[in-house]
Amino acid sequence: MKLFARGILLILTLSLSSYVVAEGKSKGGDDFRKAAKKYEAKSEKYDRKGMDEVSGLYARQAEIKRDAADLADEGRWDDIDWDEYHQNEGKIYELTKHKLKSHKKAKAKSKGGDDFRKAAKKYEAKSEKYDAKGMDEVSNLYGRQAEIKHSAAELADEGRWDDINWDEYYANEGKINELIGHKLKPHKKK
Repeated sequence: MKLFARGILLILTLSLSSYVVAEGKSKGGDDFRKAAKKYEAKSEKYDRKGMDEVSGLYARQAEIKRDAADLADEGRWDDIDWDEYHQNEGKIYELTKHKLKSHKKAKAKSKGGDDFRKAAKKYEAKSEKYDAKGMDEVSNLYGRQAEIKHSAAELADEGRWDDINWDEYYANEGKINELIGHKLKPHKKK
């Protein structure tokens, strides 16, 4: 009888401790909701600055995070699609980088496309790194990113900043993040 009572006591203790631990944890999508609020604040900030495209991208990031929160709450982690999110991050980076650093100042300090050439060299190095690891698809994408940056450098040298088309670049960034991004910075499941 003592053994039976100890078994019941052990089961009750484990059940109660699991309940207490679960009560202390946040709901699945809470972290995504917090991130959505931060993106909304950034959207408002860039809206006030008159940077409508960046503001819109941050607003969309907030929507994506809220959608992810709903799916996480339902335990549907595998249904969360990060493709558009990663593409938007690339677009935001490019738009804010170029708005924060005036092209005229860059031209005064160096030849117009020098920053793009530096970026191209970094992409070439990454391409070689992933080629050595046998990750051909990632290597090829980084190689293409380098080519895009070299083309942008040529256009920048000619002062044709508005002729630079970043569509393929953003798409490639999304693919790269899909292939290696989740391994480097996984979205935590609760």
